[in-house]
Amino acid sequence: MERTLIIIKPDAVQRGLSGEIIKRFEQRGLRIIGMKLMKVSRELAEKHYEIHKGKDFFDKLVSYITSSPVIAIALEGPNAIVAARTTIGKTRPYEAEAGSIRGDFALEVDYNLVHGSDSVENGRIEVANFFGAGELLPAWSRNTDAWIFAPAKPDDLLIIEGIGPKSNEALNKEGIVSWAQVASMSPADLFAIVNEKHGVKLIKGQTESWPKQAALLAAGDMDGFKKLADQLKGGR
Repeated sequence: MERTLIIIKPDAVQRGLSGEIIKRFEQRGLRIIGMKLMKVSRELAEKHYEIHKGKDFFDKLVSYITSSPVIAIALEGPNAIVAARTTIGKTRPYEAEAGSIRGDFALEVDYNLVHGSDSVENGRIEVANFFGAGELLPAWSRNTDAWIFAPAKPDDLLIIEGIGPKSNEALNKEGIVSWAQVASMSPADLFAIVNEKHGVKLIKGQTESWPKQAALLAAGDMDGFKKLADQLKGGR
């Protein structure tokens, strides 16, 4: 299960296209796990477009995204990155296929209506940049999900070293297959998935420790990582 950040940009909000754009993603089958109307700060805009810093169009991008309210949306689903970007269409609207959002509603690259994450890793990073702890509902399910998402097969499940098998399986079923993904989630969201949705009994404080373990792993502190994992196994 992948996550992608969608931004309905100022031009789309001003033109009253927000509802149509949201409808396109829902009809595609992607699930909304977070959405808000917001004014992007310059600090957040510069962080979002950091990859373009130093380029001659950087200031233009920042000024554009901060000029008027946007709608930020966190979507999830199998192959969410490619599905969302195909629904959006090519960056240059005049090259976008009819039937895509940009192909149907945009003409100029300066006003191309929508942003969508371009990779799985950037999807996780961008969602975490725009949504804080408690603003996402990753554990909810729709009645239609069984008709859209294929069930995970045993061969699809990936082991997150240091997390118990039942918790690991529960996380995998929601598309969480790495410590990097665990690190981007709040303890409350992790608890909601593992305990509330999948019924796995947890040691007190267990989900609070997982992001800490992820940070230790990222820092290369294997001794600290193993020590914390052993404490959990012992119920301490």
